Amino acid sequence: MPPTVDIADPGIRLSSLVHRAAQGEEIVIVCNGIPSARILPAHPPLEHTIDMIIKERDRRQPSSTADNLAARDHGRR
Repeated sequence: MPPTVDIADPGIRLSSLVHRAAQGEEIVIVCNGIPSARILPAHPPLEHTIDMIIKERDRRQPSSTADNLAARDHGRR
């Protein structure tokens, strides 16, 4: 889980959060304990992108050839 920062914290400086994001860190902004926004690096490191792809692939259900063909043909006439 990325670090969180409360928007109401008077010690938080946007410039420091942007600097941290530029170094590759993802920061979640919370308001009243509820995640409201994220600050991400403009160009995440390649390792981060690969990790995100692997997590998404692992999260998905495997599909069969029949499922793939049905999805391809959905809406065709």
